[in-house]
Amino acid sequence: SRSSCVFSPSPSPSPSPHSSACIHSLPITLRRTNVHKSVDTPEGGVPGFDVILKIIGKVFQTLADDVAAIFKDHRSRQDFFRSEDEILARMMCVAAMGRDAAIGRFRFGDKTKGDTALRVDREDGKKFHEDPIYDEIRTTLDRFARTISDDPNAKFQNPFVSEAAGALGAKSIGISHPLGGCRMAASVADGVCDGLGRVYDKAKDGQADPYYRGLYIADAAVIPTALGVNPSLTISALALQAAENIIAELPA
Repeated sequence: SRSSCVFSPSPSPSPSPHSSACIHSLPITLRRTNVHKSVDTPEGGVPGFDVILKIIGKVFQTLADDVAAIFKDHRSRQDFFRSEDEILARMMCVAAMGRDAAIGRFRFGDKTKGDTALRVDREDGKKFHEDPIYDEIRTTLDRFARTISDDPNAKFQNPFVSEAAGALGAKSIGISHPLGGCRMAASVADGVCDGLGRVYDKAKDGQADPYYRGLYIADAAVIPTALGVNPSLTISALALQAAENIIAELPA
């Protein structure tokens, strides 16, 4: 399973940074379960006393269920006694993709806060996993789960945005195909390079050859928006196109 973040056009005329969109896919397990109420904990914060109580309560409930399973297993196979093969036989992994609001922006990290060198945040202050596209994906997957299961409460679960992840302030969306950051556009006013990966020189704007000589971008950074599908072939095609142009521009 995978999910991808895409950095898409910014309304700013500056070549960087650019806003972002996320293509999402959920590594989710389908199993018989009831809907649990989510725990609201500030991202990156320390779990509050009420959250700790909920976690302790969950632990005791699990212990109680396991003890009860000892007395029920002779009637029907209980989860507590299932082997790994039995558990995996009841699981199904699904990859779902969509396009979000594309309102993120790159920034340099703040070392005093423990940030990495380059960060990306949404301009509206929300976390990427809070985008409405994920609600739509969950609704679709819930409907699919009810179709393939005889349990009306069956749901796909994403461990990265689960109750446990929320309690630890660790909700996140994984990235396997990061795109954008140096978007291609028709001019330096709207992007960093053209469709052949040639990087614009702002000082040459309006000239017949408005590029930095010998400077190219030939990877996923040039893609300007979320594609809604796996971008691997698109990345490869753009890189090959840029490579052919670089060869053509080499001195004879």
